[in-house]
Amino acid sequence: MAHEARRGGAATLSVDDYLALERTTGVKHEYVLGQVYALAGASENHNRIAANVLAALLPAARTARCRVVGSDQQLQPGNDLYYYPDVQVLCDPTDDDPLIKRRPCVVVEVSSEGTEATDRREKLLVYRGISSLLLYLIVSQDRREVTVHFRDAAGTWQTRQAVGMDTIEIGCLGGHEISLDAIYQDVLRT
Repeated sequence: MAHEARRGGAATLSVDDYLALERTTGVKHEYVLGQVYALAGASENHNRIAANVLAALLPAARTARCRVVGSDQQLQPGNDLYYYPDVQVLCDPTDDDPLIKRRPCVVVEVSSEGTEATDRREKLLVYRGISSLLLYLIVSQDRREVTVHFRDAAGTWQTRQAVGMDTIEIGCLGGHEISLDAIYQDVLRT
């Protein structure tokens, strides 16, 4: 999700105060170690790509008895961390809090010039620490390119670039594959 640039020096907020803020304002904020960052609106391409990913994953998720949620679903990957990923796949039936998810198997961030550094550094490090996570996709909204971070069979994180006509395997959905054509349908042409 688009957000304002990370900055230091701001006053910190407790988790309880942050959660109260989220429940009472119409603006979403990410929370990182006491710092609160308002989320900016996203571009049409961003929204269409996120919707395409969600739509492409939904049939396989239903078959696998998993759920796919969009950017209004909060993720708590650590005690003092709360994000709003663009798409999450949830297969753990005990991850049942209606407001906050903690155990996704897939997280997708649609990246822009303003979010790319955070998506590729801060969030990559944080998301790799989620024990249930098997796949983290960073989807460019400006070019047909997806950075695929995945856990291999030994549990080691690997990275590859998906470009052109590539497909991406979604392991927790029974090996379902999503193509770059599906991700970028009606957004970016080859």
